[in-house]
Amino acid sequence: MKRVLCLDVADAGILRAEEAAKESGSGVAYAKLLLRWEQSQKATAANVAGFAARVLADEDIRADPRFADVEQAVSKFSASIPKFGEELRDALDTLANKPFAERADERDAARKLVGRYRGILDTAESFAELSEISEDFYGADLIGDLDAALAAIDAELARAA
Repeated sequence: MKRVLCLDVADAGILRAEEAAKESGSGVAYAKLLLRWEQSQKATAANVAGFAARVLADEDIRADPRFADVEQAVSKFSASIPKFGEELRDALDTLANKPFAERADERDAARKLVGRYRGILDTAESFAELSEISEDFYGADLIGDLDAALAAIDAELARAA
């Protein structure tokens, strides 16, 4: 009888802990989304820089009499990366630090930002052209990481709603 009572008490404690975790929501999940977003932006910048370096290192391009023009064009590659601002970063940071009961409005606002950012990415023609060239000639997709991060963030925000 004593053994059953101990198990019941232990089970009740586990259930309370599970309920508390569920009720509080996981700020950690939002912190991970924030990290994913920041990493995807850094990775994209690094991929663009790497693509620029490969273009400038290509022997055929270096031998071309228009190499100075190529250097000038390559120096503008990073400017083609869409500027998203800090709004999504701030929204995810807020979600990571808010109590569960106060997250609904911020989650909706974050999803709208993700939609806006995806629209920016979809309409960034010069970046899309650069990514296409990079993928065709060097096998490096410049847009994919940003797009995948935004899709993952949106999916997690939708799931949490």
